Amino acid sequence: MADIKITGVMRAGTFSPNHIGNDAAIFNIVAEQLRKRGCEVSTYSEEQFVQGAGNDARIILNMCREPRSLALLQQLEDRGALVINSGYGIENCTRERMTRILIGSGIPYPESLMVNTDEVVKDRIVKAGFTGGCWVKRGDLHTMHR
Repeated sequence: MADIKITGVMRAGTFSPNHIGNDAAIFNIVAEQLRKRGCEVSTYSEEQFVQGAGNDARIILNMCREPRSLALLQQLEDRGALVINSGYGIENCTRERMTRILIGSGIPYPESLMVNTDEVVKDRIVKAGFTGGCWVKRGDLHTMHR
């Protein structure tokens, strides 16, 4: 029996548009390499994980993105589990949080203007000094659509 038991949680397909196979391949290769090194790796979907599968593990390797999964990862991390790809770190990589953290830490980052989706932004764009083109990006999660 393996001394090191790991729960592996795969990313839900919704959060891997155009990359479901790539994300699964990365996850499976990592799990296989851990098994070759003597670890016992039990793998679950995000849905299985939020329903309780693998929640008793002391080590969790994950590619989660679903908000319920992230909240659960954070709870388990707070209770002492080693969470590889921390739920807090994943949450901080959402575009709005990442932008605020990087700018607030003085790390070079493209000029950004964060607005509500129901806000008229033309005056704010002019006031901010944007003179060329710009990108409009959602603030919560990265790509979820083709």
